[in-house]
Amino acid sequence: MSETVDFTYELPQGTDVEVSAEVTPGRPAIMPSMNQPGEPAEDDEAEIISTYIAGEEVYLDDLWLKQVNPNGWITVIEDITDKAIDAFYENR
Repeated sequence: MSETVDFTYELPQGTDVEVSAEVTPGRPAIMPSMNQPGEPAEDDEAEIISTYIAGEEVYLDDLWLKQVNPNGWITVIEDITDKAIDAFYENR
Protein backbone atom coordinates (compact mmCIF):
# COMPACT_ATOMS: atom_id res chain seq x y z
CA MET A 1 0.00 0.00 0.00
CA SER A 2 2.91 2.34 -0.67
CA GLU A 3 2.52 5.57 -2.58
CA THR A 4 4.96 7.77 -4.50
CA VAL A 5 5.19 11.40 -3.40
CA ASP A 6 6.98 14.24 -5.18
CA PHE A 7 7.95 17.40 -3.32
CA THR A 8 10.57 20.15 -3.13
CA TYR A 9 13.11 20.13 -0.30
CA GLU A 10 15.16 23.24 0.43
CA LEU A 11 18.78 22.77 1.48
CA PRO A 12 20.04 25.12 4.24
CA GLN A 13 21.81 27.38 1.72
CA GLY A 14 18.53 27.83 -0.21
CA THR A 15 18.99 25.35 -3.08
CA ASP A 16 15.80 23.53 -4.07
CA VAL A 17 15.96 19.75 -4.46
CA GLU A 18 13.18 17.95 -6.34
CA VAL A 19 12.52 14.72 -4.47
CA SER A 20 10.61 11.59 -5.41
CA ALA A 21 10.02 9.08 -2.62
CA GLU A 22 7.98 5.96 -1.98
CA VAL A 23 6.18 6.04 1.37
CA THR A 24 4.57 3.09 3.12
CA PRO A 25 2.38 3.98 6.09
CA GLY A 26 2.93 2.01 9.26
CA ARG A 27 0.32 -0.31 10.70
CA PRO A 28 -1.67 1.13 13.61
CA ALA A 29 -1.43 -0.53 17.00
CA ILE A 30 -3.65 -3.52 17.69
CA MET A 31 -5.25 -3.13 21.08
CA PRO A 32 -5.18 -6.09 23.46
CA SER A 33 -8.29 -8.18 23.81
CA MET A 34 -9.35 -11.31 25.63
CA ASN A 35 -8.04 -13.40 22.70
CA GLN A 36 -4.67 -11.78 22.02
CA PRO A 37 -2.15 -9.51 23.78
CA GLY A 38 -2.13 -6.76 21.13
CA GLU A 39 0.76 -5.38 19.10
CA PRO A 40 2.50 -2.01 19.01
CA ALA A 41 2.14 0.31 16.03
CA GLU A 42 4.68 0.07 13.21
CA ASP A 43 6.52 3.19 12.02
CA ASP A 44 5.99 4.72 8.59
CA GLU A 45 8.73 3.94 6.07
CA ALA A 46 10.03 6.09 3.23
CA GLU A 47 12.53 5.26 0.50
CA ILE A 48 14.07 8.06 -1.54
CA ILE A 49 13.78 7.20 -5.24
CA SER A 50 15.52 10.23 -6.74
CA THR A 51 16.83 13.71 -5.94
CA TYR A 52 17.37 16.38 -8.60
CA ILE A 53 18.90 19.86 -8.50
CA ALA A 54 18.30 22.00 -11.61
CA GLY A 55 17.35 18.91 -13.64
CA GLU A 56 20.50 16.94 -12.73
CA GLU A 57 20.27 13.87 -10.52
CA VAL A 58 22.35 14.29 -7.35
CA TYR A 59 23.28 12.00 -4.48
CA LEU A 60 23.08 13.60 -1.05
CA ASP A 61 24.14 10.58 1.02
CA ASP A 62 27.23 12.20 2.56
CA LEU A 63 25.74 15.62 3.26
CA TRP A 64 25.04 16.40 6.92
CA LEU A 65 23.20 19.27 8.58
CA LYS A 66 22.89 20.43 12.15
CA GLN A 67 19.44 20.30 13.70
CA VAL A 68 18.31 22.94 16.12
CA ASN A 69 17.45 20.37 18.78
CA PRO A 70 19.32 18.09 21.18
CA ASN A 71 19.68 15.33 18.57
CA GLY A 72 22.64 17.14 17.02
CA TRP A 73 23.69 16.23 13.49
CA ILE A 74 21.59 14.29 10.97
CA THR A 75 22.09 13.47 7.31
CA VAL A 76 20.16 15.37 4.68
CA ILE A 77 18.71 12.03 3.56
CA GLU A 78 17.29 11.45 7.07
CA ASP A 79 15.69 14.89 6.99
CA ILE A 80 14.34 14.35 3.45
CA THR A 81 12.91 10.99 4.55
CA ASP A 82 11.05 12.71 7.40
CA LYS A 83 9.77 15.36 4.97
CA ALA A 84 8.62 12.61 2.56
CA ILE A 85 6.43 11.09 5.28
CA ASP A 86 5.06 14.56 6.07
CA ALA A 87 4.31 15.14 2.35
CA PHE A 88 2.56 11.76 2.17
CA TYR A 89 0.11 12.74 4.91
CA GLU A 90 -0.38 16.28 3.53
CA ASN A 91 -1.53 14.77 0.21
CA ARG A 92 -4.19 12.55 1.84
